[in-house]
Amino acid sequence: MTKRRRKKKPLPVPIEIPVPSLPKGTLEPGARAYQLGECGVLVGRSEKTGWHISVSHPDRYPTWDEIKHARYKLLPEEQYVNVDVNCFHLFEIREQPRMVEVKDPRGRILGMERRK
Repeated sequence: MTKRRRKKKPLPVPIEIPVPSLPKGTLEPGARAYQLGECGVLVGRSEKTGWHISVSHPDRYPTWDEIKHARYKLLPEEQYVNVDVNCFHLFEIREQPRMVEVKDPRGRILGMERRK
């Protein structure tokens, strides 16, 4: 059974708003906030992880069209890949250190550390 898509209504222009006060370390420095119709959007970028966009709605999950609209209006138009229509977060992934086990001489795991 195929799902019927609702008729698309025009999507609003994003309006920049003050960044909400969130716990320290939650947002990248220089992050911006936008109102996109009923959705709130946070956009940030860090040297470590690249671009990050979060789209939220007070009463429901944002629709794919709302997420896609926010992405195309608020992020640079570089390579874009739609892997899954049910994705809610978009990240620019860069090479990151991997986590490896740290063991003592007897082979017992002591913890984890980051390595390239």
